[in-house]
Amino acid sequence: MEQQSHQTEEAQNTVNEDLIHEQLSGVIEKSLDAAITLNHIMDGKAVEDLTDEELLAKIHLQAEVVTRSEVEEWEAAYGHDLLETVDSVCDVVYTAWYLEYLVREAAKRNLKGVNMKSVSGILGRVQNITNHLFVGKDGTLQWLVEANNLVIDNNMSKVTTDPEEFKTWESPDDEPLIKTNVVVTKDSKKTTYYMLKNELGKVRKRKGFTNVSLEHIVEML
Repeated sequence: MEQQSHQTEEAQNTVNEDLIHEQLSGVIEKSLDAAITLNHIMDGKAVEDLTDEELLAKIHLQAEVVTRSEVEEWEAAYGHDLLETVDSVCDVVYTAWYLEYLVREAAKRNLKGVNMKSVSGILGRVQNITNHLFVGKDGTLQWLVEANNLVIDNNMSKVTTDPEEFKTWESPDDEPLIKTNVVVTKDSKKTTYYMLKNELGKVRKRKGFTNVSLEHIVEML
């Protein structure tokens, strides 16, 4: 960590604030778009088509379970485990801005029942995370751009649009899964996605699934 801090201090001397702002905005935008798409696939419907009850339940899950757990992982890793910090910050961005997106949808509907005190508390912790982003050796957030792209691609690899590839997917030995598919319409284009789900309807990883590798990203810090 001492070497990491030294590198960060050196990078601060050549930091490009405008580029950093542009990179972070781009990461957030790309993560949100990816999260919207993947959740549409997993839910089988767009957020706009969720019932009020479904939306409120989804906000609760996204806030109290999904985003909170990612924030806690970052808080536990920061200052102790650089690789886990890199991984968790990508997950925080991916989950937190999708939570904000869901809350905006609830506001459009004038829905009551969103625990805004809890949501605001979680998003406040997210803001703290973005305030503590490392600047890379190049004085930018290029490391985050590249790590984010890898995480998004890895998340999307839990589903496929190739029916022939899907025929080769198998359940893990310890978890029997159900093969299913959903048709998603985006920009007037229909796409069929294939995936494995458990008995609760949650998308799960197939046998032999390769998790994202971010070790080389750490070398950029």
